[in-house]
Amino acid sequence: MLSNRMFLSGLVLLSCFALGLANIEGTDQPQGTCLCVTTNGVNVRNPACGTVVGSTNLGNCYVASGNNEWCTLETGLHHFFQVEDFNGSPAWIAGSLLNTATPTDCNTTPPPTGEEFRSVWISTVHNLDWPTSRTATPAQQQADLRGIFDHMVQLNMNVMIFQIRPVGDALYQSNIEPWSFFLTNSQGTAPNPIWDPLAFAITEAHARGIELHAWLNPYRANLRPNTDGLAPNHMAFRYPDFAYPYGRQLWMDPGVTVVQDHLHTVVMDVLNRYDVDGIHFDDYFYPYPVSGVDFPDALTYAGYIADGGTLSLADWRRDNNNRMVQRLHTSIKAAKPHVKFSISPFGIYRPCQTGGMPCSIRGFDQYSGLYADPKLWLENGWMDYLAPQLYWEIDPPAQSYPVLLDWWLQVNTQNRHVYAGNAVYKLINNDWPANEIVNQVGVSRQWADRLSLGNVLFRYGQLRSNTKSISDLLRQGVYNQPALIPEMSWLPNSLIPNDPINIQYNSSTLTWDLPKGPDVRFYAIYTENRGQMLLRKVLGAETRHERLQITAGKIGVQAIGKGGRRGKVILIKVD
Repeated sequence: MLSNRMFLSGLVLLSCFALGLANIEGTDQPQGTCLCVTTNGVNVRNPACGTVVGSTNLGNCYVASGNNEWCTLETGLHHFFQVEDFNGSPAWIAGSLLNTATPTDCNTTPPPTGEEFRSVWISTVHNLDWPTSRTATPAQQQADLRGIFDHMVQLNMNVMIFQIRPVGDALYQSNIEPWSFFLTNSQGTAPNPIWDPLAFAITEAHARGIELHAWLNPYRANLRPNTDGLAPNHMAFRYPDFAYPYGRQLWMDPGVTVVQDHLHTVVMDVLNRYDVDGIHFDDYFYPYPVSGVDFPDALTYAGYIADGGTLSLADWRRDNNNRMVQRLHTSIKAAKPHVKFSISPFGIYRPCQTGGMPCSIRGFDQYSGLYADPKLWLENGWMDYLAPQLYWEIDPPAQSYPVLLDWWLQVNTQNRHVYAGNAVYKLINNDWPANEIVNQVGVSRQWADRLSLGNVLFRYGQLRSNTKSISDLLRQGVYNQPALIPEMSWLPNSLIPNDPINIQYNSSTLTWDLPKGPDVRFYAIYTENRGQMLLRKVLGAETRHERLQITAGKIGVQAIGKGGRRGKVILIKVD
């Protein structure tokens, strides 16, 4: 794929030099104009005010927000746009210009690398996404969950982040924590007939070529500031001295060793008993601050100081989180190296402070408010991917989506993957247009070479209801073709599976076998289109056949192991 990018870029540069472009007058482009760029490594500049409005990679589109002055020259089928390279030198690039009221028309280009993390958070807290009813029968809940997976297949999405522990409870069968209220309408009450939602979700996901990442909230204990409704074996009853009412909720103390150990035990229990592809935390570490009320951990901190501790209260709280993140990362990788550990922090970090975001960014600072330091975690490689919650529009200068994403990519010194979180719920809450989400996916794609390799949508409810046609726009536009989950090169090579053998195509059916070796998670099927091998479908590991209508050309089969490590694409020719 890299060679294709270099080749296309070279063609563009040759055509530009051959035309001898210089001193082209600027022309106004109306709101909704799509600039579909076909080169990489440049900044698109607004010559009217001299400001950079975005940088681009191969195949990305830019949408004018209103009367942007783009220097253009129409030459046959192409326009040329004035840009500069990353060093500030003038340059020109070629691309197509589409005047349209629906900017998504130019967002159908597949991701530059052919791989993309396309995920959605499934919130079980408050029954936001699933189960839609706490009193539904297990059969109804199962059918609803199957429907979500089927919808994800239709949308060409490939990862579900499934909330299994909203408030120290379990949407899975556990001997450590109680059954969730959000599953059975009574915490501690098992479903009847008994079933295990996590095990069920894993099976359904893997059968469809989808990864399942288990999402746990570490320290939130109850959505009320007391123990009302909690089961006797809930952690707030096990460790009552460290369960604190704070605001409208109940929280465990992250600085207490037994609380930390309990969380570690819960995570490792899930990891060891279930074939999950990932362990995921969101932004909740210490709670969001209540105005004028400090988190009530003064006794725990006093004990730390009495034992010789020297950190300030804020640094001590951050250290509690830092040590837990590092501990979990180390334990997860020791037990199952293929399982991806990830965190989705609040999107803003120390604006206008040393080591933080630029002064143009304003807003709540998680470093001082939640005592979370995801920049440190990222710099130390304690995560396989970061999914910062960038829940703001592209345009606002105080919280600009591309400016925030660019900063997180700058501090990604260990070259982990960054998958931006997108606020689909704001289509309702803030009346965003659906194209805002589509265009944010395009912004994320522009930095694929910097390991911005996908997006996580919050949340599924808006996809289910197709709010403002968002599901239609995704399916017809940016997600109109399947994509592989990005491969993480730092995961062990021992996870790479053996290649398929005995590949045959007869009577419109493709079949194959696999020799013994590392576990296979999925199979990727490719077909030839105009000389290129294109991903057609991702299948579960139990599949050994696929119906295809091919008259001539090549077919490819690729084994994908746990953790997403890939074997070679094995080709056969159909005459």
